[in-house]
Amino acid sequence: GSRIHGQCQFADVTGLPPESIEAINYIRERVNAGYKAFANEYTVSDNEYFASNIDCVWKTDEKISLGDIKTTASLDREYLSWQLSIYAYLFELQNPLIKVDKLFGIWLRGNKSELMLLFQPMRSSLFLCN
Repeated sequence: GSRIHGQCQFADVTGLPPESIEAINYIRERVNAGYKAFANEYTVSDNEYFASNIDCVWKTDEKISLGDIKTTASLDREYLSWQLSIYAYLFELQNPLIKVDKLFGIWLRGNKSELMLLFQPMRSSLFLCN
C-alpha cells in the first residue's frame, strides 16, 4: 500500500511516467475525471487533538476535491465515506475560504482500478451518497 501511495505521489509531483500498473491506473483515473494534482499527503488537523494526511487533493475549474487511495481486496465504502468526510471537515477548518467539492475513493489493485464518487454537492452542506 505505501509503495503504491509513494508511486502515485511521485507521478503527481514530477510528471514522470509511473513505474507500476497501479500508479499508471491512478494517473489515468485522475486525468479521465478532469483533475490536476494540487497536493499529496496534505496534513490536516483540528490543531488540538487530531491530525492526518489526505492522500490526494485535486483541482479542476477552481474546485477542490479530496481522494483516498486504497489497495485493499475490496473497498469499504462506509468507512471511506466517514474517513473522507472527516478530512473534508478538517480541510475546510484549515482553509475557511475553500469548500470541498467532491470526495473520491481511489481503488487500485493490480491491473484493476476504480474512481468511486462518495460525495457530490447538495445545497451548502456535506451529504454522503449511499
